[in-house]
Amino acid sequence: MADNETSINDSTSKRNYRSRPLPVFGNDAKHNEKATLEQMLANPYSYYEANGPNVYRGAKHHDLEGKVNNMKKFLDQGQETGDLKQKIPVIEQEKHDLKIELEISNEELQKVKQEKHDLEIELETSNEELQKVKQENHDIKEQLVCAQVEDDLQVIDDSISRQIAAGPEPYLSNAVMPY
Repeated sequence: MADNETSINDSTSKRNYRSRPLPVFGNDAKHNEKATLEQMLANPYSYYEANGPNVYRGAKHHDLEGKVNNMKKFLDQGQETGDLKQKIPVIEQEKHDLKIELEISNEELQKVKQEKHDLEIELETSNEELQKVKQENHDIKEQLVCAQVEDDLQVIDDSISRQIAAGPEPYLSNAVMPY
């Protein structure tokens, strides 16, 4: 009899396996899975009782709490993914705005670099002009010194000429030499 019971149980398990519905693929599978998950999360024990021990395909041992927690995580991840998908346009807009700001900053940087270059050229020009002015100032000072020396020499020359024209001084002509 034991052999007979074993063969009945084997055939029953095979029959149950074959009687399971075929898996659904594509968008319908995602929709069905999400609906099933939501029903299970609403009341996991009643869902399990209503659908029997073969709720999970291929599962021989059912850890309902673990499955429910996994399903919650799955739904939470789906929610996070949806939230992220909603944030994508905002992030893209921010990225676009930052690119525009970067381009504007680069243009302003180029303008500042050009202004700096222009100021350096002006500074070099100003330095050259300053050197020219300093040289001219030095030349003018030399001319003034030369003119002053010439004036002094002219005054001395005029004084000597007047003295020569006036003749020897009287006290020199009457002086007696002690030798």
